[in-house]
Amino acid sequence: MYARVQRANVPVDLDGAMRQTVVDTISGHPGFAGLYLLDQMGMGRRIALTLWQTHDEAVGASGRTRAKLGPRPFELELDEIYEVVDDWSGAAGAESPGAAAFLQFETPMSQARFDAGQRGAKERIQPALAGHPGAVRTLALWDDEARRFVLFTFATSIDTLDECGRIANSTELLPSEDPALLTGPTRADLCRVVAAVPAPVAVP
Repeated sequence: MYARVQRANVPVDLDGAMRQTVVDTISGHPGFAGLYLLDQMGMGRRIALTLWQTHDEAVGASGRTRAKLGPRPFELELDEIYEVVDDWSGAAGAESPGAAAFLQFETPMSQARFDAGQRGAKERIQPALAGHPGAVRTLALWDDEARRFVLFTFATSIDTLDECGRIANSTELLPSEDPALLTGPTRADLCRVVAAVPAPVAVP
């Protein structure tokens, strides 16, 4: 599975009916596998995270949207495509998320740092969060060419997202983990989820 991450200053009028039109249009594209629209709190920016079955479908999605809705009424300040290298569902995986954290890490990331982060997530952090009632989903995204890694963590509320972060940061390192390889993100954005379509929309 692949992900496309786009960020822009979005006009206020891209809400309500227009927002739903955009969501419905994207959800109908070939290979669609999920969508999250996020408001970056305190920044006035919107982040669109869309999920696709193949890389080509992720690349072609914007062109298909333009063909149906016309030119985008704003410029993108970020537009990147990643492979989904981990997709973890928490105890609240069936619930709609209310908040998300968008974490960006050092680029280019070394293979040792990437491997250490993946191991820590799967063997230490995810087991610690598995029983938390508000943890919804975590998506780890990787661009092998640019060696760029980003993480999206979803929870039922802002408070729950904070709790999940505290739990993750309080876990004890495994005996063979190297703290030097586990530096935190270079940027962390707290977001409100304004639309979520976590699975393909059924076609009548």
